[in-house]
Amino acid sequence: MSHLQFLKLFCARFFPSLAFIFSILFLAGCSVTNDTATNTVGTSASPTATPTATPPPGTGQVTSQSNITTFQVSLQSASGINSTISKWTSGSLVGGVDGVTPCTATLNEDALCVVDMDELDLYFRGYTLTDTVPSSLCAYRAFTPYFYAIAPVGNAPLAVAYTVDANKSIAANTSTVGGTLPSNGATPNNVDIWYLIFNEANSTLGWWTHKQLYGALAVKDTDVKCPFDYTGSNGKNCCQGTYTLAVTNTTGQTNTQVAWGGKPGNCFEGPGMDLLTTLPIRSDGLPAVYVTNAINPALPSAGLSTSITISPPIGNTTKGQRQIYAANYYTLAANGADVPTATRVTRSAYTRASMDSSVYFDYDCLDAAFEVQSRIRVLVRRWSTNTEFQKFLASKGLSGNPELAGNETPPTHSDPNNTNGAGPNIDFCNWDDWTGTGVCDNTATFTNFGFLGTATAAQAGLWQDRGTFTYLGFPPQ
Repeated sequence: MSHLQFLKLFCARFFPSLAFIFSILFLAGCSVTNDTATNTVGTSASPTATPTATPPPGTGQVTSQSNITTFQVSLQSASGINSTISKWTSGSLVGGVDGVTPCTATLNEDALCVVDMDELDLYFRGYTLTDTVPSSLCAYRAFTPYFYAIAPVGNAPLAVAYTVDANKSIAANTSTVGGTLPSNGATPNNVDIWYLIFNEANSTLGWWTHKQLYGALAVKDTDVKCPFDYTGSNGKNCCQGTYTLAVTNTTGQTNTQVAWGGKPGNCFEGPGMDLLTTLPIRSDGLPAVYVTNAINPALPSAGLSTSITISPPIGNTTKGQRQIYAANYYTLAANGADVPTATRVTRSAYTRASMDSSVYFDYDCLDAAFEVQSRIRVLVRRWSTNTEFQKFLASKGLSGNPELAGNETPPTHSDPNNTNGAGPNIDFCNWDDWTGTGVCDNTATFTNFGFLGTATAAQAGLWQDRGTFTYLGFPPQ
């Protein structure tokens, strides 16, 4: 496995006060030394692991626990609730799992496991995942937490050019960049703000007017903006990097370097983003590769155990209390034979930056040469009715419908007097339920990724593989 293939293994972050409690126990000795150092891979342009002097804050402590012999992920949930984690074994089962088979992986095995819980238990209680990594199989363990985009991201303009009159109103542009006067024949007399943008569809640089991007001519110099800066609509700034600002006024032209001031990471959400507090992150605000040593020479037969606790969505008020935050389950059929839109990989050929998401909780067992020995991926599925969940448990996966639609039998929790009819069985939306209609989890549509109005096909191609998708959007603040 190459380092480039490994770029989707991102850094896990320690954030005990919010969504995650991330505790790593090295089952190997009595003191923290360089033998248990944590390695991180920084940017996609230079995927090389650099060990720290000691494990960064939050990576736990070395203890003399019993030996670990199995690469496994187990589930811990609140007392008294029904919940299971099991490995995919047969396509004839509901989601391929039986609720019984342990979530383990042996040498060269790529295991997919599913956590099953009733939807209100998941929403109100959350859950904990614990992985055990035997040193006999794995020299290192890489962990990628689940996270996803909530708004589109892409290449920020590399230059902006315009001319203003004495009142700072936009006039016919005479500013040049690199000796070139911006022009593409779209705006008569050049009366507009011009943006130099890398076209991902054809790998060329070209000038685009403010009207082409945003649907209206620029009026003042303060109209300059990046297509992925959502601060004007109660969102965040996801535009990174600097640009050349070429401005001509009554005294002549000046060129300055200006920062867009944002980061692509501002457009992402999920458990993986809530671990970004003590460990290094990439310059774009996304997690870096997180690799942990599973071997301590003091006790080479021991291994590594890690626990992460996903906080209940009901408490994530700053994230809109979305069930999707904790329930990452999806089916290919409901998502156009692909992973959900907000977790698809998008890349920029110009900046070589990767805007990657992770639809899984991904655990990779690595050898000393950075090769994957085995892998466990975990999806968390919520059940819309307890009756169907009990069928699943009793039949060991042979029956049960986690997505039972229709309405509840009155009275319902939202309408106890049955004055408005029965409520829906599906009370919390997951990726399969989320159709972009605005019904599920405060969805928001971003047409052509930052464009206002209807963009032409050529303009939409500026950001390749980013058609008119619907993302969750920024929750109310």
